[in-house]
Amino acid sequence: MELDGLAPERVIPYFLPRLFAEAGTVDMVDDLLALAKAFAPDVVVHDGFTFAAPLVAALLGVRAVHHTIGSPVDAATLETCSDVLSPLWRSMPGWEMARVRSSWGWPTTGGRSRGNSD
Repeated sequence: MELDGLAPERVIPYFLPRLFAEAGTVDMVDDLLALAKAFAPDVVVHDGFTFAAPLVAALLGVRAVHHTIGSPVDAATLETCSDVLSPLWRSMPGWEMARVRSSWGWPTTGGRSRGNSD
């Protein structure tokens, strides 16, 4: 079955970078950061579609833990999400590429990183 010409196996690779990474993160990051600053968490636990969470964790200097119930997203789709999100990450003072990327198990080399990537 196709969804308006999009085969089922292409739904996540198509929508995840465009909807959840690009649009959703921009809409979510400011409010999530404000909430997290007020809450002062020791760790930020997030699902695989919440791309603002590891960025907020990096900005707060706490660990981000990726937790998912469903199937993991393939590496190529996550790389596309990373490419889409790089301009936003770089616009945030104090971002650490390695911390943001490592919460999904992405390689932490190749991008600019500040500070520890623990």
